[in-house]
Amino acid sequence: SNWAVTLLNLYFTLIGIKHNLTSAYHQRSDNVIEKFNRIFDGVSAKYVGDNDINKLDEYIDRASFCMSSPTTSCYR
Repeated sequence: SNWAVTLLNLYFTLIGIKHNLTSAYHQRSDNVIEKFNRIFDGVSAKYVGDNDINKLDEYIDRASFCMSSPTTSCYR
């Protein structure tokens, strides 16, 4: 609702966050994020492997660490 958006924008202003909206359906608008998500999906899939997909949360930290390293063997 409108009051929630106003409250959220006030909160963002108070803590110094500039909030920009983009269209989720535009092909080029979030290209960097989409590429990151694609790579992250692949890395996390390698960690989960044949294990239970319901245990994905156990591998998120490892995949996140792998993604934060600029050169790594995690991508192989």
